[in-house]
Amino acid sequence: MFITSYSNYMKYGYPLDELKPISCSGMSTWGNYSLTLIDSLDTLYVMNMHDEFKYSIELILKNFNNFNFPTHVSVFESNIRILGGLLSAHLLALKHDWYLNQYYLNTNHLFYQFNHNNNNNNNLNQSNSNQSNTNNSNQSNQSNQSNSSTNSNINSNTNSNINSNSKQQQQHNLLTLCIDIANRLLPAFNTPTGIPYGMIHFIDGVLKNESNITSTAGGGTFILEFGLLSYLTGDLKYYEIAKKATLSIFKYRDLKTNLIGNHINIMNGEWIHRESGIGASIDSYFEYLYKGFILFKDEELLNLFKIHYQSILKYVYKNPWYSDVDMKFPKITFGLYNSLASFWPGVQALYGNYEIAKKSIIAIHGIWRKYGSIPEGFNILISKAQKGQLPYPLRPELIESIYHLFKFDGSRDSNYLYMARDFYTSLEINTKTKCGYAVIDNVETLKLNDRMESFFLSETLKYLYLIFDFNNFVHYNNQTNSEELLFTFNTEAHLIPLNLNAYLKKYDPYFNENRFLNDFSKKSTIFK
Repeated sequence: MFITSYSNYMKYGYPLDELKPISCSGMSTWGNYSLTLIDSLDTLYVMNMHDEFKYSIELILKNFNNFNFPTHVSVFESNIRILGGLLSAHLLALKHDWYLNQYYLNTNHLFYQFNHNNNNNNNLNQSNSNQSNTNNSNQSNQSNQSNSSTNSNINSNTNSNINSNSKQQQQHNLLTLCIDIANRLLPAFNTPTGIPYGMIHFIDGVLKNESNITSTAGGGTFILEFGLLSYLTGDLKYYEIAKKATLSIFKYRDLKTNLIGNHINIMNGEWIHRESGIGASIDSYFEYLYKGFILFKDEELLNLFKIHYQSILKYVYKNPWYSDVDMKFPKITFGLYNSLASFWPGVQALYGNYEIAKKSIIAIHGIWRKYGSIPEGFNILISKAQKGQLPYPLRPELIESIYHLFKFDGSRDSNYLYMARDFYTSLEINTKTKCGYAVIDNVETLKLNDRMESFFLSETLKYLYLIFDFNNFVHYNNQTNSEELLFTFNTEAHLIPLNLNAYLKKYDPYFNENRFLNDFSKKSTIFK
């Protein structure tokens, strides 16, 4: 399933963002930066396709010196898919001499020069100034880039922060690309609330007349990627900026219900849409509160999660479903179950609340059994797919939760395997095409749409594969011969080792424990 989809993307879709699996062609969607290639890197590794993993990294580093090309992108999607994918691939590639010797050891000192020109000044305004200078110095190159092949996104210019006169300094690695794209996203956070704009231009920054409205998830889903980048570079600004956005969203919650809305004005913190739930436009904000705690041991994130969690169970949970309510007057706004909410039982499994999680996953699986997929909206009052919300875009949330419950609830309940089997069978029967697997446009008619989102390879097939691979390095400890939680996943299912210190001590030749951060909450100025 994965091999067919990935190989046909590389054959027919690359270097565009996505494969069109019915017409066997490619399309650009989120940024024209070969999205599916980058988003699939750690899935290749998880499936033991190490040769393809190596080739794909070499292809990326051949074609991308940086992200200095004219494209207007989603800050949220670029963070979870591109930055998240590159960070995970970098950590996995550190295990291999070919990456260390050819890329990392030759360039490690360069990204410190690149990223720490003003090491003693980590405030956001300074980083925005640096970004502006970088953009200005590259303006003369824009016309050449626009005339080059838009399919390849190859930028032959070295980054302005690196001395172009030195051949050695034209080398780069996955981590320098991470720093580059993160710095291009930073100006989005320069708002009165610290909550970022939803869109940004890689060269021009925040465009005039950019919308001041962003989703809660779009403002609060950065702490894993930005925190990991701080950990790898020793530069706290990324973590502090991401956490400031998270704290701002929490600050504007309703103080009586502790609920939050799903869209907010980033200039004044006013909620534009007060519907509160765990699904679309909010979901990963909650996910990152808890995963941020388990990864960085930041107790404040855990406290915020606990406050929200109690409110969700009190107001949003309608056994076994979750349905949106008004954040101020918590009554059901419309009796819909949103498909994105299917991630929640997986988070509950990590949190240890297995019984409630299992009730919900059984109910959600019932929708899957009914349609062979899950519509974007399911009316829980009449037990029917909601008109106007009939597509299934190959989403991973159900299989993500099944994975976490099966691996970590301690029951080893074989029913989870049957659920995974149903999931696989329906994908094969209902979505398979000549060149891949296609979005279902209507779960009632099973009409297909000629699109295959990158998250199908990054998330959906990764979780499905891991359920049946009992000895995979992601969850199997060879020393204890037992399954345990060794990695967490960002919201695009990109891998992050939970014990970063131990991992980097083992695989990163430059790792210096004193320079890196064991407890962000004690080091970060934002907590003082």
